[in-house]
Parts: sequence; structure tokens; C-alpha cells
Amino acid sequence: MKKFLVLSLGVLLLAGCGKSNKVTCSGDVEEGGQKYSMKVTGYLENDKVKTIDAVMEFSSKEEAQTMCGLMSLANGFAEKEEQKIDVKCDGKKMTIKGFEKVDSNDEGESKLANLTKEEFIKYFQDESENKLVCK
Repeated sequence: MKKFLVLSLGVLLLAGCGKSNKVTCSGDVEEGGQKYSMKVTGYLENDKVKTIDAVMEFSSKEEAQTMCGLMSLANGFAEKEEQKIDVKCDGKKMTIKGFEKVDSNDEGESKLANLTKEEFIKYFQDESENKLVCK
């Protein structure tokens, strides 16, 4: 029994005592007359957001297809492969890997990448148009 407790304690210490390496914000969004639910997850590295994934669920498959079409169109205008947005569409759901590229400038620099966890939360709860709830 002692060995189990010592081993369990060691695993917790090595794993960072449950310290999360991601932050998730979610909620309902209304933009351009469309309503959808959104979940944005920022993955942290050295206490900074490095990559962001987003999942959007629309009320109809048609709305999702329209948004997916717009993302594909945007990818057609990307000058470099690394500027393209990885988007997957499945029914009413659209998943974006590398969501930080959506808000990037012409040089490919994102205003969302490299934020601290607190800055990421503040952006999605206070500064963005649609207030999300973050955990």
C-alpha cells in the first residue's frame, strides 16, 4: 500500500499536480444575423497560448456549409501554405484547427497566439464582440 501511495504521489508531481495546459471558452455567438454555439480551446506552452482550436455548431446544416465554403474561399486567397486554415465540416459542426490564423494580419502574425492564459480569457470574456465563458 505504501508503494502505491508513493508511486501515486510521484506521478502527480511529475504531471504538474493536475495543472492544465489548455484553456477553454464557450458560449452562444451571434454575428451577421447568424447564431451558433462556439467552443474555443487555447493550448498553452510555457504559459503562453501557442495554438487554438475552435468548434462551431450551427442551427442548420446549410448554415454550416455556408461558413465552411467561406473558409475554403479564404484558403484560396492564402499566399502561403502555412496561412491556410485547417477546417473540417461535419453536418451542423465546423471544426477549425489553428484558429489563431483566422485573426492574423497580412504578415501572418496572430493577435491571439502568444497571449498568456489570463490575456486569452480576458479577450474572450471582455474584449471580443461575443462574451464567452472560460474555464
